[in-house]
Amino acid sequence: MKTATASTDVRDAGEASRVVAEQIRQKLGDDPGAVVLFAAPNYDHAQLLHCLNREFPSTIMVGASSAGEFTDERLALNSLSILALGGDDVEFGSGATRSCPMRSSLSR
Repeated sequence: MKTATASTDVRDAGEASRVVAEQIRQKLGDDPGAVVLFAAPNYDHAQLLHCLNREFPSTIMVGASSAGEFTDERLALNSLSILALGGDDVEFGSGATRSCPMRSSLSR
């Protein structure tokens, strides 16, 4: 598995998406299979996700808003940070559920 990080202080969602996508592609050599992203509250999160999905249409994404963003290269405030995962030796999948019947057995 390969990993790469990217970050930007660019405020515009479209431009910020292009900046981090370029950084990720330069480091991974390809689009990632999955990304974990953290975006400051001053971003339009819906627009940011739309733009990131346009950059990485087949990539699984998970993320959250944050009160400080960091990568292995920098610590920042009011920015966008991404951890990208990929490689030919790994496959990614996603799922969701509204209820988990095993949950009560796991808490014992």
